[in-house]
Amino acid sequence: RDCGACGAGALQTGEGATRCSLCGPGTFQTGEGMASFDNCSLCNPGTFSTLFGLPNATCQACDIGTYQTIFGANSSAFCVQCFPGTYQSALGASSSSQCTLCLPGTFGTGLGMVHLSGCILCGAGTYQSGLGANGSSACRVCSAGTFQTGVGMVSPENCSKCSAGTYQTGVGQVAAGACTPCTAGRYWTGVGASAANNCTMCPSGTFQTGSGSANCSLCLAGRYHTAFGLAVAGCLACPAGQFQHEAGSTSCVTCSIGQFQSGEGSTFCSLCPAGTFLTSVGSSSQTTCMKCGAGTFQTGSGIGSSSGCSNCSAGFYQTGEGMVSSANCTPCVAGTYQPDIGLTRPDCLPCPAGRFQTGIATPSPDSCTSCPAGTFQTGLGMSDVGNCTACNAGTFSSVLGLIGPTCEYCTAGTYQTGTGTPRREECTLCPPGTFATASGLTSSFNCSLCDLGTYQTGSGMQNLASCTFCGPGTFQSGVGMSAVSNCVLCSKGTYSSQAGQTAMSDCTLCGAGTYQTVLGMQSSISCTGCRAGTFSTGQGMASFAACKPCGVGSYQTGTGMTDPGDCSLCGAGTFQTKLGLSDSGGCSLCYAGTFQSGLGASSNSSCVACGLGTYGTGLGMVNSSACEGCDVGTYQSGSGATGSSDCQVCPPGTYQSGIGATSISNCTFQLCAAGSYRAQTIQDSVAISYCQTCPAGTYQTGTGMEGSEKCQMCSAGTFASGTGLVNSVDCAQCGRGTYQTGLGMSSEDWCVGCPEGSFQSLVGATSLAWCLLCPAGTYSSRSALTSISNCTLCDAGTFQTGLGFSNCTKCSVGTYSTGQGIVSGCNLCGVGAYQSGLGMTRSTDCTLCGVGTFQTGLGQIGSAGCSLCMVGTFQSGLGATAPGACIACSAGKYGTGSGMADPSTCLACVTGTYQSVAGASASWQCLACPPGTFQTSTGVALSGDCTK
Repeated sequence: RDCGACGAGALQTGEGATRCSLCGPGTFQTGEGMASFDNCSLCNPGTFSTLFGLPNATCQACDIGTYQTIFGANSSAFCVQCFPGTYQSALGASSSSQCTLCLPGTFGTGLGMVHLSGCILCGAGTYQSGLGANGSSACRVCSAGTFQTGVGMVSPENCSKCSAGTYQTGVGQVAAGACTPCTAGRYWTGVGASAANNCTMCPSGTFQTGSGSANCSLCLAGRYHTAFGLAVAGCLACPAGQFQHEAGSTSCVTCSIGQFQSGEGSTFCSLCPAGTFLTSVGSSSQTTCMKCGAGTFQTGSGIGSSSGCSNCSAGFYQTGEGMVSSANCTPCVAGTYQPDIGLTRPDCLPCPAGRFQTGIATPSPDSCTSCPAGTFQTGLGMSDVGNCTACNAGTFSSVLGLIGPTCEYCTAGTYQTGTGTPRREECTLCPPGTFATASGLTSSFNCSLCDLGTYQTGSGMQNLASCTFCGPGTFQSGVGMSAVSNCVLCSKGTYSSQAGQTAMSDCTLCGAGTYQTVLGMQSSISCTGCRAGTFSTGQGMASFAACKPCGVGSYQTGTGMTDPGDCSLCGAGTFQTKLGLSDSGGCSLCYAGTFQSGLGASSNSSCVACGLGTYGTGLGMVNSSACEGCDVGTYQSGSGATGSSDCQVCPPGTYQSGIGATSISNCTFQLCAAGSYRAQTIQDSVAISYCQTCPAGTYQTGTGMEGSEKCQMCSAGTFASGTGLVNSVDCAQCGRGTYQTGLGMSSEDWCVGCPEGSFQSLVGATSLAWCLLCPAGTYSSRSALTSISNCTLCDAGTFQTGLGFSNCTKCSVGTYSTGQGIVSGCNLCGVGAYQSGLGMTRSTDCTLCGVGTFQTGLGQIGSAGCSLCMVGTFQSGLGATAPGACIACSAGKYGTGSGMADPSTCLACVTGTYQSVAGASASWQCLACPPGTFQTSTGVALSGDCTK
């Protein structure tokens, strides 16, 4: 009979069923004809369902003020109330993080609050800085020294500090009037003072007449006071002889030496004026300042000792007292000096003979300037250099301050034209090319000139011997020459071996057969012989170009030749094309294939080529008998052949029996054998027949065949790599695992391997259809397989549903397979486990969810499929399959994180607090013991355990 599909919300897992099973509470199903409970979808976190067979995604949302964290909740009991200090105003919250914490400055007292308005503001005089505060005890009182008038404050900074000059000792004050002012004579500069002793007594040198002050008034400059806590304006004036320039002082300062003060309450001392000094302290009158003595002065004020009066410098004197400047000191006049300081009368001394002084106030005889070198002077007290007399021309003096006329003569080899010469070095040297034997000369005309054929490079020479002869290879025809460059070099083609020559005619000419290219040569050995291959007939040649080359077809081996008859002719079998060759090796041999029988040949065209049918292998052949004939079976149709390789072999199918054949027409034709055919080619415009073997991939069974079309192609499935085959059996068959579809194949490389995933067990296959596919559950990654046994079973962890595949499919993430050769799907990992890799081979490859987690479905992918136990619970086993496996922290404790693994992670409420509900998720759920009670233990569960 007809089978009906199960409706939405229902399923059926077996065959032949008469009714459908319903999806359980906590799930729903929207499709028809479902065959597995896996098709039932879990209600999302934040929802639940108590119904069987829910046909659509209408799981009921958790109420406002609650949340629910797991998939597939089947009761409203899974909806947890938000903790005190939090609220939640939307339906279907799926996490405790969706419970909004009460803001700083507020607190909450009950579970499951649904709106921000449930959070209560902290009162005046208090603050609260955290989120999610639980109870009014979380509101902290403002500390001593502060107050707060508003509500809902979030920080101790919201507590206003008592102002400077006030203090406050209580806590939780709600008005500024609670701050008490400091008394007169005291102050406080800071804010927020919490005790009366914060108010400090005014220090000495200050006073304060009012209350509530933040500072004390300073005694004025010129006044002082030593008492603490002064409450009236009673500062004392400094007496005469003392001062005080700072306000707020406790004493006065005595005037120093060089100072005085005649009034009271002063802020400074007056300085003794310039030209005076004072050695005592605390002076109260200017009349105590004393004048500096004669010979001294003082420019500054406030000097405390007579040593502060400065002496007039050396070169000055001064007769009065109380002088205030060095300008009051009188200078010594020009031509005099004075070495002492502090002089009190005009006792200046004259400069000595040989010296002068142009300035005033000279402090030392050393400051009198010596007459310069080249002068002398005999008087005292001279005031100008013009008083010094100059030395005469031809003399000099290097002495400074010379007293008498004792100037020295310039030496031999020098002269001097001017007066007042200060150094011997300023006597002028006789110039190069001259000399002088006398001293004291006054002109360069007194210096004598060097002779012909000589020169002189130095200055100041004193005799004729200092003039040097011009060297060999040179001559010189003038007098008074000053450099070796004045000596003229002998010209090219000449030489001279004597020094001191005075004319060009003194240079000797180089002989015939030589030349000379350099100036100034000193010997006949500098004349170079004409090189081999050349000759020269003249004398005094100045260039290699004067040597003439031997002609073409000749050579010459010696040097310095003087006649063209010295050149030799090249021998028979050679030729020579260049001028001026220096040995017989320059005569080139006639090329292979040619000969030459005369002497002195000047071109390779003189070499005659060997005739048709012959060849010549050697160089420099001298007659035609050296040319050899081509062997039997060959011919040669050109001239000048150089070897037997130039003789061409008669074509296949022809023969030739004579020596020296000159044409292919001398070759006679014969019948072609089986495996070959007759072909033709054109050589030297003649049609020549020859036998050509059948190519690879073909064969031919008869003899005397003409044309390549007589060679038959090997059939499909075969090939032949050799040439000249005579039968079809010579064509080899393609091997097993391969096939071949074409004709006339020349290599086994034309046999194509069956593709991956197939095999073939016969030889000579002619198409791809001969390749059979590997069955389902197997694969093959290689080509050209020869048997079904070469198809490999799929490994464990893989499967293959089709034919002819080159690989198997790995089991997907969350599944596994244990056997080989599987042709369908893989097994799902069980509830409480997950798996994150491909191709797993065992159920143990499915990893159990860790401690602190649970998992409700099959075939989960990755550890992310394991749900964390919610905050306030723990779970210590592996592979938990439901949220009920997570155990709540006991009363008196709380958990701060999700996914906790054991009860030790539940933290005990601290002393002074209790907590009566299991599964608390934060420390703020630990409530403070009621007012008037205390608690010394941790982890207390009931308020009744708080002791009064």
